[in-house]
Amino acid sequence: MKIFKISFILFAGLLITTNSHAILMTEVSDNAYITVGGYDIAWVAPVSQVSGSWAPINYSHQSQFGWSPLTLAAYNEIGGLDALNFTGNGYNAVWNGSQHIDPLTGANSRGSNSTINSIAIATAWFSDQHLHIDFSQAIGGDAWSGADFEGSSCANSCNESLAFRISQSAQVPEPASLALLGLGLAGIGFSRRKKIA
Repeated sequence: MKIFKISFILFAGLLITTNSHAILMTEVSDNAYITVGGYDIAWVAPVSQVSGSWAPINYSHQSQFGWSPLTLAAYNEIGGLDALNFTGNGYNAVWNGSQHIDPLTGANSRGSNSTINSIAIATAWFSDQHLHIDFSQAIGGDAWSGADFEGSSCANSCNESLAFRISQSAQVPEPASLALLGLGLAGIGFSRRKKIA
C-alpha cells in the first residue's frame, strides 16, 4: 500500500510539472517577440483572450514593460500577421529534431517543421498553464486573439493569443541621433552668438 501511495504522489507530481509552470518574472527576452510597424508583438498563448473559459494569460508582471493584449486597431494598422512572421534567425525556440523549443524556458511550437530556423515564442512570460503555441493553426493569419477580436478559423477554441506594446527601439533614441541633435543645437547656439557679436 505504501509503494502505491508513493507511486501515486510521484505520478501526480509529474503531471503537475508537465502541465504547468511558473510564469517568468523577468522582462520578455528580446528574441521571444517580433517588431512590426512600430510595435513589439509577442505570441503569448495557444488559446483565446476573448473567451472567458480559458483565461490563462497573465499581464500582471509584463504590463510594467508596456505589454497588453493586442487590439484589432493595432492588428489592422500593421496589416495583419501570419505565423511565418514569427520565424527567422535568432529567435528563442529552435528545432530539436521533433519540434521548435526554447532550451531556457521550455516554450515550444506544435505544428512547425525543420525548414524553419527559429520561432519567437513568449508563452513562458504570460501563462502558467501553457508553454506551447499551435504554429500550424496561425498559418494564414486568421486564428489570432487579442483584447477585442478573434480570428475566424476556430473561434473560442483554438485562437492563438498575441500581446503588443510600442516598440522599445522606437522609444529610445540611438546614440548617433542624440549626437546629431546635440551638434545641431550647438550650431544654432553658435550662429546666434555670432549674429549678436
